[in-house]
Amino acid sequence: MAPRTDAIRSYEAPLGLLKHAAAQYLSLPIHRFDELVRSKLLPRPKLVAGREIWDREELRLHFKSLPDNAEDQVSVDNTWDD
Repeated sequence: MAPRTDAIRSYEAPLGLLKHAAAQYLSLPIHRFDELVRSKLLPRPKLVAGREIWDREELRLHFKSLPDNAEDQVSVDNTWDD
């Protein structure tokens, strides 16, 4: 009988991500991920059984809608700049 690779592949790409995994998925440090969620440039999590879980597809879509280059950068409120 052939091994079931379907189950392994679907597990490698989970539908929902905890915060640290969601930030890592976008190659962002946690503090920057939090800033982008607060500024609504990234989606808020879903609450599932008392846990905050980010929808991987929503993250991907929001990420794709971010500006492509430095000239179009969206400013994120940064209190250290004051």
